[in-house]
Amino acid sequence: MMLLVEDNPGDALLLETAICARGEVVPMMVATTCQRALAALHSARASIRMIVVDLRLPGSDGWTVLSAIAEDDALAGVPAAVLTSSTRDDDRERAHQLGVEHYYVKPVSLDGYDAIVAALLALYRGGRA
Repeated sequence: MMLLVEDNPGDALLLETAICARGEVVPMMVATTCQRALAALHSARASIRMIVVDLRLPGSDGWTVLSAIAEDDALAGVPAAVLTSSTRDDDRERAHQLGVEHYYVKPVSLDGYDAIVAALLALYRGGRA
C-alpha cells in the first residue's frame, strides 16, 4: 500500500487517477493531516510499501511526518518521497537530512507530472527513480 500524505483532495485524486491511467494497481491510503498520517503509520505499518508526503499540511506539517518516519526502525527501508510545491533548496536539503532521497516538485505541465508518476511507481515496485 502507498500512504499519501496530502491535504488537497484534487492533488490526491490526480495522483490516484494518473497511476490508474498507467494500468497500475496500487492500493492507496490518503491521510489529509499530519495526525492522520501518524495514526496510519502506526496502524498500517506492516502493509505500507511506500510513503509520499506533501510538506504543506494544515496544523502540523509534513516535516513532522518525515521525522516520525526517520525515527521509526520498523519503517527503515520503506521508500519515502516528498511531493510538494516547495522549490526551496533548504527544504530539499532538510528532506535529505531526514533520509528522503526522492524530492519532487509538483509540476505545472502534464508531461512533468507523468514523469513524477513514473518515478513514484518505480520506487513503489522497488526500483530506483
